[in-house]
Amino acid sequence: MVRKNNPHVVRFLRDNCIVDTEAEAMHKELWQTYCEWTHLKRMRRTLCLRSFYHHCRLAGFKPVSEKQGVVKWKGVMLKPRCSTAINARHRNNELDNDAHS
Repeated sequence: MVRKNNPHVVRFLRDNCIVDTEAEAMHKELWQTYCEWTHLKRMRRTLCLRSFYHHCRLAGFKPVSEKQGVVKWKGVMLKPRCSTAINARHRNNELDNDAHS
């Protein structure tokens, strides 16, 4: 029996990602973008990390692991605007942290 993927994970992937066999996305960045997306869309429920991992596998993405666990996904990447927005937020957070130190 084939299980269907979660509808809001499918929507997240459609809105924010490029699916391509050669594409790669950093696990942490994909997860953070998903969490922010669910917040912006005012979703009632954000999947836990384990469920998100499961749904990425259901979507056909291959986890690339190292000793510390999954570090990236093969077969998917964030659309450029998504990863740029994440990087800008991290830079702003770092600047805020430095200002308060």
